[in-house]
Amino acid sequence: HPPPPPPPPGVDPSARIGHRVSLSDGVHVGPNCVIEDRVALGEGSIVLAGSFIGAHSTLGVECMVGPNVTILPGITIGNRVRIHPGAVIGADGFGYAPHQGRHHKIPQVGGVTIGDDVEIGACSTIDRATMGQTVIGRGTKIDNLVQIAHNVRIGKRCFIAAEVGISGSCRIGDEVVMAGQVGIAGHLTIGHRARLAAQSGLYGDVPEGADYGGTPARPHRDSLRGQAAMLKLGKIIRDLEALVKERRQGG
Repeated sequence: HPPPPPPPPGVDPSARIGHRVSLSDGVHVGPNCVIEDRVALGEGSIVLAGSFIGAHSTLGVECMVGPNVTILPGITIGNRVRIHPGAVIGADGFGYAPHQGRHHKIPQVGGVTIGDDVEIGACSTIDRATMGQTVIGRGTKIDNLVQIAHNVRIGKRCFIAAEVGISGSCRIGDEVVMAGQVGIAGHLTIGHRARLAAQSGLYGDVPEGADYGGTPARPHRDSLRGQAAMLKLGKIIRDLEALVKERRQGG
């Protein structure tokens, strides 16, 4: 099934292009796009209608930015990255300090670095770091509606399904698989090639190569045994109640 032909190179007249923008050969910028100052777009990259790329951001060669994508200032994106509609890259991390009855915002002054051959699903969000970089490793694939918080570092060739939420400062190894709706608490480490079952809730580190599931997450076989035991609880409770009633009547 061949891909559709790319749009022709050029900048739509309705697009707004800032100062000192570098547009390499074959770049397409669609209708109503905004490209701010000092942005660099690599050869053959495509930015479709209504998207925004903030100042001092860089995209490599042959990137595809879908409609209505927001890439905020100071973001570095590698080669052949594909970003689906509605994604937001580089929004402020969720950082506040309580003081005298108010939540005071902590400035989020870091950036986001996305490696080559990454794919980011529709309406997913990757927050900028408080300081330093939020990092997505080469070849990682991210599904729709995924939230990646500030200062997270994700390794190479990971596979992250829909509605996963990764809290701040987590470290994810290479080739990790996360099924749908996995939730990961902050500052955890997930080892290389770990696999996390759907709806797992993680509150502790996961060893390299481990399969985890459940909430709180534990080794997947233990999680399955726990679920099987839960299904038996109804009968156990009924039998226990009958035994207590029998003893009371006999006493």
